[in-house]
Amino acid sequence: MKNAISVLLLIPPVMVTVWVLYRALWVPDNHTGFEPSLFMGVAVSSLIAAALSRSRLRWIALGVSLATVGVIAGAIHFNLLLQYEEWIRLGMPDKPSWAALGR
Repeated sequence: MKNAISVLLLIPPVMVTVWVLYRALWVPDNHTGFEPSLFMGVAVSSLIAAALSRSRLRWIALGVSLATVGVIAGAIHFNLLLQYEEWIRLGMPDKPSWAALGR
C-alpha cells in the first residue's frame, strides 16, 4: 500500500518536469503568465514518497525531486521559462539558440 501511494506521489513532479522541458525546448515563447519557480513545490510530494518508501523507490523519489528542482531552476536561469513581468524587466530576451534543438 505504501509503495502504491509513493508511486502516485511521484506522478505530479514527473509531469511538471516533462511540461517544463516541453515548454523550454519545443515552445518558441520563453515567457508565461505565472511564476515558474512555484512549480518547485511539487518536489515536496516526491520527498514524501521517499519518506514513505524503502529501498530502490526511495532513491528514485529523491532523484525525481532533485530532477524537478534542477530542471525548473535551469529553465529559469537560462531564460527558457520566465514569468512575463520578469521577461519584460530583463529586456525581453530571446531563448538561447541551443534551446531550438527540440523544434
